[in-house]
Amino acid sequence: MLATIKKVLIYFFLIVFSVLSLVPAYIGLRDYLPSRKAASWEKVIAHVQSIDWESSEVESMEGDASGFSYEIHISYSYVFEGQDYTNDKIAFGYANNSVEPHYELFLQLEENPDFYVFVNPQNPQESVIITGWLNVHISLILVSLSLLSLIFTIFVLGFLRRRGKTAIFLVAILLISWISMIFLTVNEEYRISLAEKVEYSK
Repeated sequence: MLATIKKVLIYFFLIVFSVLSLVPAYIGLRDYLPSRKAASWEKVIAHVQSIDWESSEVESMEGDASGFSYEIHISYSYVFEGQDYTNDKIAFGYANNSVEPHYELFLQLEENPDFYVFVNPQNPQESVIITGWLNVHISLILVSLSLLSLIFTIFVLGFLRRRGKTAIFLVAILLISWISMIFLTVNEEYRISLAEKVEYSK
C-alpha cells in the first residue's frame, strides 16, 4: 500500500514539475507566433518621435545587485491609409533584459530615425519594428528544455534507476541547452542582431 502511494506521489510530482517547466517555453512561443505572423503585415515608413536608453540593476534574491537589465523606450509615428498613428512597440516579447543586444539597436534607431514598421491591417494601431525570432524567445525555450531534461534525468536515474540510452539522451539535452544558454547570454557574436532586423527604405 505504501509503495503504491509513493509511486503515485512520484508520478504526480513528475507531471506537476514537467508542466511548470514548460511555462517558459509557452511564454516564448506565445510571443514568437504573433511575431512571425507580423512579418506578413503591411509595411509603412515610420519616424522616431522620441527614443531613450534605460539601464537598471537587477537584484538577486539576497537583495544585492546581480547584474544589469537594459531596455529601449521609443515612440514612433506612421501614416496608414491616410490616418496618423503612434506606437511604442518594438517587437512581440521585447522587454527589459540582458539577453538582447539593446544598445546596438538603440544607436542605429537614434542615427536612422526613419524605418519600416509592420502594421496590422485589421488593427492599424498595432505595429512592430522587428518580426520573427528574438533571443528572448530562444532563451525561454532553452530554459524549458533544461528544466524538463533535468527533471526527467533525476526521475530516470533516481527513481527508475536506469543508466541506459535514455539517461544519456536526457543528459545530452541538458548539457546542450545549458551550453546554448551560456553562449546566448555571454557571447554577443552568437546572438540574433536586433539592429540588422530593422528595415529601411532605400
